Amino acid sequence: MQLRAFAEIATIIGVVIAVLGYMKIEPNALDKIPEIYQEQASKDLESAELRIEENEYSGGKASLYRQYRAALAMESSYNRDQALMKVINAALNEFDFKIAIRAGKEISSSHTKSNELSRIVDSALKHGDSVGYAVIAAELIPSSYSKDMVLAKIVSFYERGTRQKKAKEELSDLDIYKEIFRFADSTAHMNMTEEEAKIFADQWQKERTYTDFLYFKEVFMFADSGSYMDMSAEDAKTFALNWIDNYTKDEFGVFVNAFKFADSTAGMDMSEKDAESFAFQKVEEYRKSSAANNKIQSTQ
Repeated sequence: MQLRAFAEIATIIGVVIAVLGYMKIEPNALDKIPEIYQEQASKDLESAELRIEENEYSGGKASLYRQYRAALAMESSYNRDQALMKVINAALNEFDFKIAIRAGKEISSSHTKSNELSRIVDSALKHGDSVGYAVIAAELIPSSYSKDMVLAKIVSFYERGTRQKKAKEELSDLDIYKEIFRFADSTAHMNMTEEEAKIFADQWQKERTYTDFLYFKEVFMFADSGSYMDMSAEDAKTFALNWIDNYTKDEFGVFVNAFKFADSTAGMDMSEKDAESFAFQKVEEYRKSSAANNKIQSTQ
């Protein structure tokens, strides 16, 4: 698909499904979401209306819209980008993803645009009923690396929702215990003895949640895989337990993408150990960047 001109921002935008079909940006964010989640993602997009109604920005919200229009009127690209970043901060503080996305789309600098739209994705994902706006913001990100990062977060959001729903609706405590025990007992995974697997499952159900187990399982399998970190089962267990206690799901997405790039012969072609160090470095950079952005937003 080729990029086509987005209609003048002041005169658009109706239902977002139609918008995504019109924009034709490659890669299409909705297309990148696994098929099993696309129905829900489409519903979320349908509820993410970007059109501004005539009286919507009157009264208390009028100042935000005036700030946005004033930023667009600036002739200097640098000054306009700086002003649009302030608009985004103000909009996110009010959970106004319409103005935030409109402002993000108009930023000239590719680097700044990618960063700001990524911030919008993060903010929208914190509000479950705003995930449609996260997909739109992802769609507009020019950097393929940044786009991949936020798409991984969006997919994780849908995965968590599906797992949590399944856990609540379908799995009894015994079902959960069996799943934990079998994973620990399996020779293809943790390779524990039956007694060790029983102790592991008993302790897990006593001290942690099923959601924690699903997160642990995901990290363990990546660490244990011969295609990736190639750790022993014991080392993978230690790594996974340490990870879920100290890092977020979003940070794991950063780690995985960085490791794969560093470890791949088509990427940096590093050893597993060097790729691990590189990936941890990228996680720390992501953590510092996120902390700095949160600090900036809190002072606005």
